[in-house]
Amino acid sequence: MPRIDFMISSSSSLVKRGEERIDPRNKALHISRIALEKKGENVIVMDMRGLAVFCDFFVIVSAESTRRVKAIASAIVEGLQELGLRNHHIEGEKDALWVLLDYSDVVVHVFYKTIRDFYDIERLWQDVPKELISSICQNNQLKQEYPT
Repeated sequence: MPRIDFMISSSSSLVKRGEERIDPRNKALHISRIALEKKGENVIVMDMRGLAVFCDFFVIVSAESTRRVKAIASAIVEGLQELGLRNHHIEGEKDALWVLLDYSDVVVHVFYKTIRDFYDIERLWQDVPKELISSICQNNQLKQEYPT
């Protein structure tokens, strides 16, 4: 399985406040970083371009508890607000079994682990290119793998 490292640092163009548009892939990777920092598990970025009209990328994250689901979702909202980015819609915050964060070009799904296993979104969109974001490496790099 090939691996690549992708740099997103606080000095990159991704995080400049006031820009009209942030590249959707970089936004998805930044969200992945936030999720990993909050102990999100099995973080996957799915490239929906050309297959879905409602977004460019999905970010899918699992957590072992509803408390952690809430913490991950809150951290993503706060982290993107720091960049001047607001979500268009949030669903599922109260129960925290499946929290959906809609950032227009990136839709984030934060799942309680058993709920993710039940709905199996990755299988539903099995033909979509996927990247498993496995960890944050030294120098603020994300380790990515492309599942087969």
